[in-house]
Amino acid sequence: MVYRIAFQPIWDLVNQEITAYEALMRPRDARTPTEVLKRFRDDNQIVPLDQTLIHQAMSEAQTLLHNRQLLMVNAEPETLNQHEFWESWNFPLSPQQVVVEITERAPLEDLELDVFHRLGVRLALDDFGTGMSNLLALERIRPAFIKMNRDFLVNHDDTGILALMARQCVRMGTQLIVEGVEDEFDVAFLHRIGARYAQGFYLGMPKFAEEYEEGSLSKHVAHWY
Repeated sequence: MVYRIAFQPIWDLVNQEITAYEALMRPRDARTPTEVLKRFRDDNQIVPLDQTLIHQAMSEAQTLLHNRQLLMVNAEPETLNQHEFWESWNFPLSPQQVVVEITERAPLEDLELDVFHRLGVRLALDDFGTGMSNLLALERIRPAFIKMNRDFLVNHDDTGILALMARQCVRMGTQLIVEGVEDEFDVAFLHRIGARYAQGFYLGMPKFAEEYEEGSLSKHVAHWY
């Protein structure tokens, strides 16, 4: 295989515990994940690659998930509409353990998501706020999670978009996950605006499943408050 699967923890900052892991493809050579995905798209092989990645991520995550933790997997737009792939649910994890991340590449008008609702698979909007159709997607999809990247953490502002979305997500019953948390100041800001879930190098680097050991997930817990 030209890649491996790494897992990055997503933390509940209130309970100080891992609530989920995101599965991330890591090429074995010097290429970036973006370069590998582009090559497979250019060769019209993105769906087989994506399906293999999803199967592998769920298989390897079995050793990681405890106490109702979730696995978040990225799905290409072309893969989202492969209904037979999802409907059969030939995976080692239950649908309730999996969150499928919808990327900004997915054209909203082409998405058919009923299969996920029937199975009980939760959905997440990735990179929320970076595309023109995001607000419409939030309204139509009503995802269980939205993920906002570090761009919204730069120049912290209690009246900014991130603070606004933290309040709005509470009203909508959607969980906000903030990516790109790099230091204790980011964490303090998220506490202040009521953003509960976070992901980033400060809280845990992506690691392969066999590298995880109990008690070694984060050395920064003491600085969270």
